[in-house]
Amino acid sequence: MPSEVDALIVEPVEQDRQATEEELARIVAHVAQAPFSSRPVRVPRRIRERLAQAACSPVASRLPSLELHLLERVHADKQWPVGTTAARYLDDLHRAVQHLAAQIWTYRYRGDPFIAFLAPSHVTGGRWPEPFLFVAYNARFGCIITGFQTKGVGEIFHGAFEKLRRQR
Repeated sequence: MPSEVDALIVEPVEQDRQATEEELARIVAHVAQAPFSSRPVRVPRRIRERLAQAACSPVASRLPSLELHLLERVHADKQWPVGTTAARYLDDLHRAVQHLAAQIWTYRYRGDPFIAFLAPSHVTGGRWPEPFLFVAYNARFGCIITGFQTKGVGEIFHGAFEKLRRQR
């Protein structure tokens, strides 16, 4: 169930406005403790194939979202080191949300309101690290729905994003 803070995310998206610094502080504090989506998701064939190439044991056709993202980031993308736990991965995402230099973006994607954070990456030990961490939080479901390393904002936002606004 969406919280009062989730409503603070929805308002700037719906009204296409800048959030206040007070609103952003509350949002950051909230997302920095938010869970990762645990809903079961279909594992795309391309991901199963990439995981198989990385010598992972066979992957089920459906997994909890957190588990799928962790497998993808560790074994397919090689952005996090082998042995990274779900708790460590989520902690890394929470740290990125709290980073003082994080860019904050609001937008609508596939009809849902989001807030996202793009921060300098602190993650080490992965084979193919990138300079930034991107974390996306869905205000409709009240959880983080993805987190990954990237070269920058230009690799993330494309035509499917509506009402995209940099908040900070």
